[in-house]
Amino acid sequence: MRINYIPVFYFGTRRKDNPQDKHYFLKKHLEFLQELEIDSPIEATLVFNVSSDMDEPEVNEIISHYEFKIPLETTFRENSGYSYAGWNHALTLNIHHNYDYSFLIEDDYIPSNKNFYLPFIEQVEDDTSFVCTRLSRSFQPLHAAMSSGLIYGKNVKKVFEAHNKVFDIIPGDGYFYAESSQVYFLSLFEALGLKLKELPEEFEKPFMEINTDIINYGGNIKAPIEPIKAE
Repeated sequence: MRINYIPVFYFGTRRKDNPQDKHYFLKKHLEFLQELEIDSPIEATLVFNVSSDMDEPEVNEIISHYEFKIPLETTFRENSGYSYAGWNHALTLNIHHNYDYSFLIEDDYIPSNKNFYLPFIEQVEDDTSFVCTRLSRSFQPLHAAMSSGLIYGKNVKKVFEAHNKVFDIIPGDGYFYAESSQVYFLSLFEALGLKLKELPEEFEKPFMEINTDIINYGGNIKAPIEPIKAE
């Protein structure tokens, strides 16, 4: 089994204005990946959405201070389309690597343990597109309330072969476009009859409320991924 771990990083305004080191989230992911053993199924593709506040040599220098037992590559792309376009970039780049699964994760979330992917894989069936931590049922179409999750490699290839891309990204900047991408990024899968799933309730993860920075945990301690906390 091979799993491509794909975090998307951004060091622009919302990171620059953060009192923490703007590379703090990157370093937390590197620390996690550094701990994985050579027999881990994880291979990492780190995606960087390039902004005027990002220094590519500086990022490469930071990464060089870590030693990894797993394969790890980096890719730098224009800052457009938010994390969804970043994930689409990596999935397309690696389409012929034949990963069984890819795990898509925002830069400000982190796995809570080395086997974080297992609850997601347990939900996968032949017609599964994506397994998210929880679904949003507030309005249609049904979509991931939090977009981090596991995507099924076999069906990624099926969508790519049909459309020459993986995700349907809504172009533009601003909250409306980010929200639209969150709702519709899996529409090409849905058009092929592939289904979005969520983890069972006991795995419901903590999430960050938009615009409030309030972390809601729901009293659950089995979350496979969780927000990165300041130290």
